[in-house]
Formats: sequence, structure tokens, C-alpha cells
Amino acid sequence: MRWNDSLVSNSNRYQWFVLANVMFGTFMAVLDATVVNVAVPDMMKAFGVGMSEMEWVVSGYMLAFALVLPASSWFADRYGNKLLYFVGLFMFTLGSFLCSLSVSEHMLVASRIVEGMGAGVIQPVGLTIVTRAFPPEKRGVALGFWGVAIAASVSFGPIVGGFLVY
Repeated sequence: MRWNDSLVSNSNRYQWFVLANVMFGTFMAVLDATVVNVAVPDMMKAFGVGMSEMEWVVSGYMLAFALVLPASSWFADRYGNKLLYFVGLFMFTLGSFLCSLSVSEHMLVASRIVEGMGAGVIQPVGLTIVTRAFPPEKRGVALGFWGVAIAASVSFGPIVGGFLVY
């Protein structure tokens, strides 16, 4: 059963609520791509591995992200944007939780792949949801705010990563 995408109303309050939720998901997905880079040396020490093993923590996330990105459009057309966005957000959150439980570099890489798959769904489907939630005359402002979430997450990623590690 397809989750109906026509639930988006023209209510101004609802539109901004949708935008805030999509901005949060996008912010977290992009933040996660940059926050780990700062922690790689500490993770190498914690797991007792070299750079060649630990680079998969970053690469696994990006490869999973890139793999799922084009397929997310097909899944969104088949099952609906809202359902797929929530599935992506669930996968991303589950992957983050599993990362926190990782006891080896292999478990961490596998958890990062789950995270990357969720992020690969969150970003394109979130953009589609924002585009459909706002009428053309308000769409530019909404997408501008969405872009601010991406830019802010790239900027804050290393800062948050450094704070978490030290």
C-alpha cells in the first residue's frame, strides 16, 4: 500500500513544519559525513588499526550514499515520498545507533554503510518533499533555507567532531 503524498496541505504553518523536519534530517545526514573525519586518528588508536582499514569508515558511508541516491527516486515513485523519507531517517538513525555500539572497525564500517544508505534517501527525497510542499512563489525561499541547513552542517561538522572526540 502506498503512503499518500497528497497529504501536504497549503497551510502556511504546515509547510514550514515540513521544511523544518526536512532541514533537520538533511543537516544530520551531511553533518555525519563531515564529523567523522576529525575522529579518524582517535578511532585508529581505539581499534588498533591503520589508515588503510579506517578509511573504509568514511568511504563506506559515501559509497552507500552514492549507491542509494539514484534508486531513491524509483522507490519514492513506487512507495511515496513521505514513507521513503521516514524509512531513510530510520535507517540513518539505526546506523548511528549501531556506530555507537561498535566494538570493531568492521562493525563500524557496516554501521556507517547503513547510515550512508539512509542519508542517500534523506537528501533527494527531502528535496522533493520541500518542492512539493511549497507553491512556486514560495519555493525559492524554502529551498534557500534547505540550502542553509546543508551549508551549516558542512561548517559545523569538524567543530562538532572535535568537540565529541576531545
